[in-house]
Amino acid sequence: PEWINKNEYCCDYITNVDAEFLNYPSCFFDAICTSPTYGNRMADHHEAKDGTRRNTYTHCIGRQLSNGNTGKMQWGVEYMKKHEQIYKHLSTLVEEKGIFICNIKNHIRQGKEIDVKSFHENAIINCGFTKKQEIFIETKGNGFGANANKRTNGEYILVFEKG
Repeated sequence: PEWINKNEYCCDYITNVDAEFLNYPSCFFDAICTSPTYGNRMADHHEAKDGTRRNTYTHCIGRQLSNGNTGKMQWGVEYMKKHEQIYKHLSTLVEEKGIFICNIKNHIRQGKEIDVKSFHENAIINCGFTKKQEIFIETKGNGFGANANKRTNGEYILVFEKG
């Protein structure tokens, strides 16, 4: 609520609920656009007391995240299962021939690139969507932390159509 209550984008309606439980009728939306959490170090949720710089959801918001919030899920089984459940639910909310857009980025873990993009792509396809377009956008990653010199160099915009 700390972020959405700012309403910086002058939206007519904002809801603060787990995406797996959005309460809309079937086929309500003609399009959904999402940028899910990446399961990277932004999900760290310890309380740093040493004064070093941290860039996590917990530190940005100034409190622990709610249970079930994907912002505190590291890459792994729990993260994947939750996103599969969310996509399954969201697929019921998009009308036939509706559009689903996902902005996602891979990350580095233990010196190796994690293919987060392919996981999300396959999970969305498994919910009845067809991939129509993939756009790669070069972005600059955080310049600090354990993998500061090993950042991935961009994000993916994945565009799908239902049916």
